Order: sequence, then structure tokens, then C-alpha cells
Amino acid sequence: MTARNRYTRRHLLAGMSAMGAAAALAACGDTVAPTPTTGAAAGAATTAGGSAATPTVRVLGTQQPTAVPAFGGASAVAPTTGAAATSAPATMATAASGAAASPAAMGTNPPVAAAAMGMRGGTVRFPLGSDGVPNPITVPGGLASIFTNKAMFNGLVRYNSRTLNPEGDLAEKWEFGAGGKELTFTLRPNVKWHDGRPFTADDVKFTFDTMMRPNITARFRSNIKGVNAVVVNSPTSVTLKLDSTLPSLPIQLGYNIHMVPKHLLENQDINAPADFLKKPIGTGAFKFVEYTPGSTLTVERNDAFHFGAPLLDRIQFKVVPDINAQLAQLKAGDLDFMLMEPDQVAGVRNDANITVQNAAQVNYYYIAYNNENAVLKDKAVRIALTMGLDRGAIVRDVLGGAGTVANGPINPLLAWAYTDDVKKVPFDARGAGMMLDMAGWTMGSGGVREKAGQKLAFELIVDKGNTTRESVAQIAQQAWKAIGVDAKITVMEFNASLDRFNKGMYDAIVEWYITPPDPDVFAWYSTGGTSNLWKYSNPQVDMLLGQARTELDQAKAGAAYKQVLGLLAEDQPITFLYYPQEIRGLRSRLLNVPAVGIRDAMVYAYQWSIRQ
Repeated sequence: MTARNRYTRRHLLAGMSAMGAAAALAACGDTVAPTPTTGAAAGAATTAGGSAATPTVRVLGTQQPTAVPAFGGASAVAPTTGAAATSAPATMATAASGAAASPAAMGTNPPVAAAAMGMRGGTVRFPLGSDGVPNPITVPGGLASIFTNKAMFNGLVRYNSRTLNPEGDLAEKWEFGAGGKELTFTLRPNVKWHDGRPFTADDVKFTFDTMMRPNITARFRSNIKGVNAVVVNSPTSVTLKLDSTLPSLPIQLGYNIHMVPKHLLENQDINAPADFLKKPIGTGAFKFVEYTPGSTLTVERNDAFHFGAPLLDRIQFKVVPDINAQLAQLKAGDLDFMLMEPDQVAGVRNDANITVQNAAQVNYYYIAYNNENAVLKDKAVRIALTMGLDRGAIVRDVLGGAGTVANGPINPLLAWAYTDDVKKVPFDARGAGMMLDMAGWTMGSGGVREKAGQKLAFELIVDKGNTTRESVAQIAQQAWKAIGVDAKITVMEFNASLDRFNKGMYDAIVEWYITPPDPDVFAWYSTGGTSNLWKYSNPQVDMLLGQARTELDQAKAGAAYKQVLGLLAEDQPITFLYYPQEIRGLRSRLLNVPAVGIRDAMVYAYQWSIRQ
């Protein structure tokens, strides 16, 4: 097999296998998902014992196509997604839509039917847990900013709304050259910024150059680690120069890497661009209208959007930190959407105005430990904390079974890089106590263990208002108390907890990550990675992650990732809790929201519509 074929296979199947497993793990519902006919078969679900399972695949809701929905009785034409066939030179691998095609026949996706009928007009009210300040470089509001960014800005790449394969957004196509050390994007022509100025390769270069500047607090800088230079070839062509081959780079670029306008930001402080934030300008489906901190951020339809004018008039993002308040507003019709916790579902199950959907996504929940903390830097302590916590009971009793126990940061949806064959940490309170005894942590006064005068005590942070995460914190506190650990819970507003987490000012915290549909976790688990907020370091993990992210042969890359999972299981830098399904509640009037995680579905908000 040539280097080109290995590269193409690695690139395409990374996305394809993600969707195959995504279908297998999708929630039960009313629509039977079609059986994959591509390499997605590798994504079969795995039972707790590691054997392959073939359950009936059912997805609640409709898997919406990428096509713009029909409205007013007219059929809509699917937009061009950069999937036009391209004959690449022997030294290049070409990719566009990420279609599930053989390496020799990459090209357009097969035609898809239009989405369900929708009408133009109306406003969707969407909740945020905190202020969603729209700065695509620094992403100051975390998840809230990700949502507002996706409404107003675009990346070069997005994930297909049915398969999660990478496809063109601002880029029509891309191709690797120079043995995989160059990635050239051909940009979609005639794209305009919201102020009417043309989007060009200069904006792409400015965005990447800005993210690579060390004085800029670029939230997702690690996603582009390995890019060393950006060359403008023409107004519609730009080349990324790479330190080494990065097969997963197009997938990583689909994960919250949005282009920003050079003509408005080149002379501003990117970390706090005061003038720009008064009126953010993007290329997205919706344009900024107004922002009231702590209350609302409103955007309106961009009729010049490059995939066609959105159906909605507006989206109003409302700051509603408490999920019970969100549920009350959803019931009252003051919100059209919310991410639900398992204990909220029963309260709306019989409400004809609300639809509950489950969606598979690449994510995991965990309890992070500051590995530089005097107590938690002890690996024996971290293993004992995981061993003393009944994660299976959490999945059963807190999630209502809507998830599986996690063994590491690579989700089973990414079957080619996932393995269940790792050193598992079972629930064993007695064994956890014995491990602490052997590590010198002996029971002291008040039922709290001590070692060399240091009590086995630390703070456990959880964000206020999320019943699931608060329940996890309380369960952990009680479970750890039984083995002589004193975890003091601090409940904080989400932004405050996020700020302490990002600054490393914490002992332990209940958190979660929704990641790209690719197993490249270099940013999170390599020494010094920008998202390695637990300060974990293992040179062998560094080496394997470095090898895997540059490997052209998918089988070899998968083997390296599986070794990483084994090492992380032994080190337990954090307690991997579970892989949950996304549960969401929608007002029944809201149509055409793709059956993928809402972060990716927000990219397709131009397709959303309201039944009128």
C-alpha cells in the first residue's frame, strides 16, 4: 500500500468509524438508523466484557441531512459542500466533504432528501449557562461562547450533520502535499463578512498567526500544534506548513477553530478586543444585533450566508445558569431548547409541547485532580479515589442508564482507536482502603487518613445548578469518606468554577469534555498541553501521542492510542466517570435540529425552523 493510500484511509476512516459507532450507541427512539455500508462497521458497540454486540440501532428523532430544508412548498437544493471530485497528484491526499468513499473515488456525497418542512421566520430562544462573549480566539465564556461563536462565525471545516465526517465550510476542499507536511485549502468564493468585506486567505493567515502568538490566550491553540507557517497563495488559496504529517488536522480544525476578520482585529488586543466585542463581525449564518451582559445576546438572519439565507429570523441566547429554571422556561414556552439532565425527563414526558431526544456525541465526564497538589500527586491516592467510587451505580442511578462507565478519554464511538482491554479499576472500597494503607496513608483522628502530618483532604469543586454533576460530587464525597478521605465540596457559579479550573487554582473538580470525532488527545494528556489542566506528565504517553497523531497508517495509529489508554488507566491522572448520551428537550415547534450533539448541530442553525 502506498503512502498516499495509507494517508487517505487514515483520514477518511477516522470520521467514518466515528459515525458507525455513533449509530450503534445512539439512544432508543422511533427511527431505525440504516446499517452502515462503509468502514463504519468497525464502530460496533462493545459489551462490558469486551465482546462485540449487535443491538438494534435506533435513534430518537430524525437524522437530518445537510441540505437546506424546504419551506413554503418549494424544494431546497443541497448546498455545495466542497465535495467535488479532485484528481490529486501522487504525492497528495485530497479531502473535501469527508464522504465515505474509497480512496480512489473520493468525490461528492450521494444526493440526500430535503429536511422536514419548515417556514421562514420566527425567533428561537436558546439557553446559556453563562455569558457567551463571542471571541473565537480566546473563547472566554467556555461552552456559552462556543454556541454564540458558531452562530456568527465559521471555520474552514465543519462536521457533516449525519456522519460527523469532516467537510468543507469556508473551504471548498483541501489537499495534503509535500509528503503530508503541507495542507492547502481552496476557499469558497464570494464569501462576505457581515460588514460586506470579502473573506480571503489573508483572514485565514491572520487567524492562524494570531492563535500561534504566545502572548495570545488562544483557547484551542493545541488543535493547531504542528502548524509552523501559513502561506497565502491567492485570495482563495492558503497553505499550512506543518512540522510533520498531521492526518487528523482537518478534523481538529472543525473543532471550534473559527476564522476572524483581519481588517477589524489586526490592530486590537485580541485577548480583549473591546471595539470588536461591541459589534462582532463574522461570516456566519447569523449577525450580531445586541448583547446585554448577564441577560441576552441576540443575532439575526444573514441573508448573504454562503449556504443560503437561514430560515429563522433570529436566535436569542438567554443566560439561564440554573437548569431547573431552564426547564421551567422550556415548559412555559420561554425557551425552545435545553440540554436536560436525566432526572428532568420524567417531568416533561407527557407534555405534548416538548420533544425529548437523545443524541450520541464524542464526550466523557470525569473528576479532575490537580496532579501538582500535595495529596493528589500520589498515584496511589488517585487510583484509590477511583476504586472507592461506584461509577456503575452512578450510571444506573444518576444517569438512568443513559451512558456507560468510562475507562479513558477516547470514546467507544471512535472504535478504531478504542479498546476495553485495559487495566480496569473496579469498585472496591475495601481494596481502596488497603491501597491507601500500603501507600502510607493511615487512618487518623476523625476518620481522616494522614501521612507525615498531611491529612488526606482536599476541595472538590462543582458548578452550581447542574443536578447531575452535583449528585456526582455528593456521591463521591460520601464514598471517599468511607475510605478515610475528606473531600470538602465547594459549589460555585459555572464561570467562577471554570476560571479556577483554567488557572489551575483547584484540587479536584467535576467536569466534562466534548471532543472532536478523532482520538487525538495530545492537548489534554501531553506534558504541557494547553488543555492539560490537571498537569499530568508521562513521557511514554507523550511519545505515543506524538507518534499517533502523525501516523499515516490508521491501524498503527490506533495501536498507539490503545497503548495510551492502557497507560492512563494505570496512572489515573483523573477519574474517568462515564460516556453519557446527550439528552435534550425541544419545544415541538422547533424543527430540523440534526440528531448529533448540539455543539455540532448549532453549525446547522441556518436549517432550523419553526412550525408556524
